[in-house]
Amino acid sequence: MTIDATTVYWTVQGASNGMLMKCASAGCASSPTTLVSGQSYAGAIAVDATSVYWGSDIHGGTIAKMPK
Repeated sequence: MTIDATTVYWTVQGASNGMLMKCASAGCASSPTTLVSGQSYAGAIAVDATSVYWGSDIHGGTIAKMPK
């Protein structure tokens, strides 16, 4: 899990159904947003000013990136 000024990001691990999720740090009424699904063993996560990065084993071990 990681956090920036406004949002909390985390991964949900699974053999083929891992996910990247987000929720406003002020709360999201138990309805987080799924950014990416179908990830194989989604893991480590980091953010910068424009993007979120996460580790995944979906292609033999990769670091994926997407805009926040």
